Amino acid sequence: MKLQNTIIPEQVLCVAAVKYATSEQIENLIRDGFTTLGWSTAQQFHKLHKILPSNCRHHFIGHLQSNKVPKLLQSEIDLIHSVDSTDLISALDTTANSKSKIQHILLQVRTDGTKEHGFSYEEIDEIFPWVLTKQAAVVQGFMTIPPLTDNPEENRSVYKRMREFRDAMEKKYQVSLPYLSMGMSDDYEIAIEEGATIVRLGRILFEQMKKN
Repeated sequence: MKLQNTIIPEQVLCVAAVKYATSEQIENLIRDGFTTLGWSTAQQFHKLHKILPSNCRHHFIGHLQSNKVPKLLQSEIDLIHSVDSTDLISALDTTANSKSKIQHILLQVRTDGTKEHGFSYEEIDEIFPWVLTKQAAVVQGFMTIPPLTDNPEENRSVYKRMREFRDAMEKKYQVSLPYLSMGMSDDYEIAIEEGATIVRLGRILFEQMKKN
């Protein structure tokens, strides 16, 4: 997929982060070929997803409260990136199981010490055997939001460690964890170089739209 002067590799999924987008902007993104949408709030998702084309795929990328899970899972969410607590894992597993469906999830790794959401690497390693017992909330990999920085290159080490951690967890637990959701508008190229399989792009897509 072409993005300004960058070609996103075929094996990397671009999720359009639409938190601040209007319905018209979202429709324009879809017209331009960005059909995997990343929702940051359940309220916006419930308001807009039903009026969008059926070829759209929906990911949830924002903070999700456990009490929002039952209503959210009434609709089809391909992947929830931001699973950041054991309570949320349990809520997702219980709700998905009650609907006889499989909900794919990513565990959010806290790589920014100023943020409260997410697990540390050590916490994930500790709970992972328990996570693997869940039959309906099925872990597919990891997601992170790195520290804010004026120099995107500083996040390279964050992304490299994420990939190394994913690889180590696959080997340790003999499971496939195909998704690494990391990289946003300012540093997605670095994230891809370090092994991202999903990038979450917002601002850069809308800037490109204005130029076209």
